[in-house]
Amino acid sequence: MVFCGNCGKRFLYKEKFCTSCGTELEKISEIAREVGEIIKNEYRKQLSNPEHKEIKAEVAESKNKPVQTASNELQSYWQIIDSLRAELIQYKSKLDAMTAERSRQDNVDLLRQEVIQYKSKLDTMTAERSKQDNVDLLKREIAEFKNSGPRTLPSGDDVNKRIIHSLGTDIEKLRKNLELVMVEAEKLQ
Repeated sequence: MVFCGNCGKRFLYKEKFCTSCGTELEKISEIAREVGEIIKNEYRKQLSNPEHKEIKAEVAESKNKPVQTASNELQSYWQIIDSLRAELIQYKSKLDAMTAERSRQDNVDLLRQEVIQYKSKLDTMTAERSKQDNVDLLKREIAEFKNSGPRTLPSGDDVNKRIIHSLGTDIEKLRKNLELVMVEAEKLQ
């Protein structure tokens, strides 16, 4: 077996592409076969040399031992590695989800700040508009007063009624503005 140089997954010599990442494996497989052949040839040379009786004895002994034990041990290690890779992928997925959620929360916070700024501007514009309406009303009243017939000094009751009427109008406007502000504050909360 050989391992992919890109992702580390193991593969057989005959495979042309890595099943995990798609990397071309022909060259790696070819080199691995050549190295394997060189090692086999050297090993055979060593075995055929009469001076190396110890190696022959080891070979005979290893033929009697099952190779399956080592293969099973490696298999269990590969299973552990594969399960760790799967866990790593899950943790990365969770981290990506948390990062996306944090980004959404940051965007919500920025939008809240913008809404507060726009509300403040709206309140300022509303107050200015209210002042302008009051000025316009006073101008109209002055114009009506000037255009009205003979000028007589109003009695104290007429002045008081006019003042009370003007104050009532102002109070009504302020109450409406207060209701609007309270509705906007509830929306923000």
